[in-house]
Amino acid sequence: MKLYDYVASANCYKVRLLLAHLGVEYERVPVDSFGDGTLTDEYARINPARTTPLLEDPPGVFLQESNAILLHLARGTRLLPDDPRRPTAGSSTSRPTSCRRWEACASG
Repeated sequence: MKLYDYVASANCYKVRLLLAHLGVEYERVPVDSFGDGTLTDEYARINPARTTPLLEDPPGVFLQESNAILLHLARGTRLLPDDPRRPTAGSSTSRPTSCRRWEACASG
């Protein structure tokens, strides 16, 4: 798994934060969003929108937009389990409600 990101970006930070929280190992690929890092033809081939963050998972499959990446990473974990009808541990709140609350907080 590779994360193409810009260190000072809040959207990139929230993806790195979730990866760390979940204990997921990944390769970080620094991209200078204010330099020419997103303007190269090479970067455009993997991300036509030329934005960060960009997640490569599995190899050759790219996902852009921080909230989409957060949902992808959280799917199947305790943050976004496979059975959305079950309440969160220690709560009577349903999974969809908890997930949307988590997503809204992650949006900043």
